[in-house]
Amino acid sequence: MKAHENFRRDCADILRSELASGKISRRQFLRSTAMLGVAVSAGGLTGKARAEGASEVVISNYGGDADAAYMEALGNPFTADTGIDVVTEPGGPLIGVVRKMVDERNVTWDIVDASDYYSIRLDDEYLMPIDYSVVDADALYDWNRYDRIAGSYTFSNVLTYDSSKFDEAPTGWKDFFDLEKFPGKRAMYKWFDGMPEAFMLAAGKSPDEVYPIDMDLVAEMIDSLGDNLVLWDSGGMSQQLFLDEEVVMGSLWNTRARLLNRDTDDRVKWIWNEQIISPGGWGVMQGAPNPEGAMKFIAASQDPERQIMLLDLLGNGPANPAAEALLTDEQRAINPVSHLDVGLVHDAKWYAESFDDELYNWLDVTGS
Repeated sequence: MKAHENFRRDCADILRSELASGKISRRQFLRSTAMLGVAVSAGGLTGKARAEGASEVVISNYGGDADAAYMEALGNPFTADTGIDVVTEPGGPLIGVVRKMVDERNVTWDIVDASDYYSIRLDDEYLMPIDYSVVDADALYDWNRYDRIAGSYTFSNVLTYDSSKFDEAPTGWKDFFDLEKFPGKRAMYKWFDGMPEAFMLAAGKSPDEVYPIDMDLVAEMIDSLGDNLVLWDSGGMSQQLFLDEEVVMGSLWNTRARLLNRDTDDRVKWIWNEQIISPGGWGVMQGAPNPEGAMKFIAASQDPERQIMLLDLLGNGPANPAAEALLTDEQRAINPVSHLDVGLVHDAKWYAESFDDELYNWLDVTGS
């Protein structure tokens, strides 16, 4: 969950930077932060303000400096359509917090901004089944449609490299570990999510052989990199490592790889081959004060045009398959889902069952 939280915060950071530099308009900024779910109402309301029950929907997300924009961007249009106000609470719907709220019968949230594996780790005791008579099941890919989670958007980890450092481009994760052919330091995400798959693919495993992850193999391959492995813990840091030319190659979120490519005049590039896609999603709390309104909100968020706008600004892949037919060639070039044929979607079941233990193993072997 750490990766999902950091990615959402990172998207908000990108939007703030793009707005400040004049690369996007305020309207684009507002609409995009709304799609991300990284804001609160203009009044900065919290759960203590929950007084109207079914007249509003409260979303738990990850906050950020874009908070005050949320009502203007998505809340007001949704309210105009349904008469239901939208309020968001920053701080993060971590699994332990969700369980505590439900166990104590003190649920003040309706919707949680979650990873796909929440549908497995939190059963019907904690999350309501998605009402697919309201939410359009056909407006989701089969890999971001779950009993208790409905997809919101996608992102991926991609092999990113400095093209000025090599005579030829890397073609996959095997090259990431080839220090003789591609000398220099490598960057990987400190918090594990989306990383171990690269090791398995580099070792020659096919996509259908990646799971379960062999963490002993991962540990051996980490050792093979020695001092050439640099860990990043925020999207901004991953980008700066390339800008400062401290690394020549890295596993980065596609959103940051895209910005690097633009800001270095195509010097830093990325490849889609062997990308690792992570779906995000919406869940509805058991005991939610307004479950009907929550389902309506999730359905409204499936609008493909809004998802495409987020793709244009950040590179986040639409969660709705209908968006694909509406994309231009330029948009497909930056959309992770348009290149799914050369990548893989992370296994929600493996992450649900293994994440906690394997994160500690990862931190141990990387010396974090």
